[in-house]
This record gives sequence, structure tokens and C-alpha cells, in this order.
Amino acid sequence: MNLLYIYSSNINPTHGGVQRVTKVLCDYFRTLGHNCYYLSSQPTNGGIKNQYVLPNTELLNEQNIYYIQLLLKEQKIDVVVNQDGLYKNLTKLVHTSCYGHAKIFTVAHNSLLAPVTSFTIVRYSLFKKFHLAWLLPLLRTSVVKGVMNAMYKKKLMNTIAFGIVAELLYVIYDILKYYYK
Repeated sequence: MNLLYIYSSNINPTHGGVQRVTKVLCDYFRTLGHNCYYLSSQPTNGGIKNQYVLPNTELLNEQNIYYIQLLLKEQKIDVVVNQDGLYKNLTKLVHTSCYGHAKIFTVAHNSLLAPVTSFTIVRYSLFKKFHLAWLLPLLRTSVVKGVMNAMYKKKLMNTIAFGIVAELLYVIYDILKYYYK
């Protein structure tokens, strides 16, 4: 079986959990005789075999769609694993490029609400850099957290709704194509 792992940043196992898990999984699958490939929107900075980079940093465009479809065909990819399921544009690109060419698995790492629940921790250095650290206690209040939570849930539901609608459209297209050959 040939697997393609797609992630927004390059696969460097020393940089983060998703990258490390992806590398460990691929190492294991290789021991079982499977081939693993990586695709990212950022160039790699070393050492990982079979890593490809999208030609255009603007994700949703014809050049990237064609590039992915060509990669799927040339490497005979059976399964595509979208390792960045919470990233709306990458998820759209994966579904647009891969539907009908390979089985797609989209993974949402971490809690779906992690960007909200860890907001002040993750962005502390950014606030400090722009001399806005004094705002952090305000951002920790239940009112602000509640508003941010509601906004993020709405954004997340739109992403999920897009995925469901896209899959339904693809299924309807396949049915129509079958009946009107």
C-alpha cells in the first residue's frame, strides 16, 4: 500500500508532535512493506526521504491541485492522510485534489477547542512582543473566553459543514456519472 501524509508544515520529527507521530507511523508502516510519502506547503530542512513540497504557497489553486493529482498517479497512492484537519484551506485542497483518486483520512489532532482554551499561553510571546501583555488577564475572563469559544465553534462548524457538503456533492456526482454513461 502507498500512503501520502499531508501536513501544512514540513515533516521534521524534532519540531513537533504531529511531525513526530507521522514519522513514527511511517517508520512502522515501512517495516510492514508499505511505502510512505510526505507532502507539505513548506520546504523541508533535512533528512526525511520521500518528502514533496507544493509548488505554490497559496494552497487553493490549480497548480497545487494538478501537482497533488500527478503525485497520486506517479506514486500510485492508495491512502491520503490529512494530518491538519483543523486547517480549513488544506482540508479543502486535500478533498478537491484527492477525491476519487485515493481514500482520504482527515485527522484533527488535539482538542478541537485547543486554539481557544490555550489562546493566552500560545500567544503570550506575541502579546509581549507588541507590548500588549497587559491585555492577557482580560483575555482570561470567563466573558471573553465564552465569546471566543462561541466564535471558534461557529468557525469549526463551518469547516465541518463544508466537508460534509463537499462529500455529498462528490457522491451525487458519482451517482449521476454512473447513470448517464
